Amino acid sequence: MVIWDTIVGSLLNKVAPAVADYYKTRLELKHKLDLTKIEAEIAIEQAKVNMAAAEQQHNFNWELLSIQNAGWRDDGLTIFTVVILACTFLPWTQEYVAIGFDVLTEQTPVWFQAIVGVVYGSAFGVRVFTNFRNLVKK
Repeated sequence: MVIWDTIVGSLLNKVAPAVADYYKTRLELKHKLDLTKIEAEIAIEQAKVNMAAAEQQHNFNWELLSIQNAGWRDDGLTIFTVVILACTFLPWTQEYVAIGFDVLTEQTPVWFQAIVGVVYGSAFGVRVFTNFRNLVKK
């Protein structure tokens, strides 16, 4: 029995470290793979954050440029729009405003309507105009 124990003991002493090293190496590789996946997910999320920040900065720059470029055209369009709005509340001008809107919607070519939209959009900020257009669609 002692010989058998010695043989088995010798084999286990030689085989067990190799098996242990194999599993240890396998666990280390799995750990490295898991870390790589986590780092990739972190990098993707960081890229999303960076893209959102860049988009926000772009929007800020766009609005700032729009404010800096505001001038007589913006003031003129604002006054013109306010006058038309005020005329809708004055009984002696309501008929003329209604006729004007009918002419604009029914007889004005689409290309001219698009130009008016672009002029107003560029004067008050395309983003504001786009948001307003989306609200009108709802």
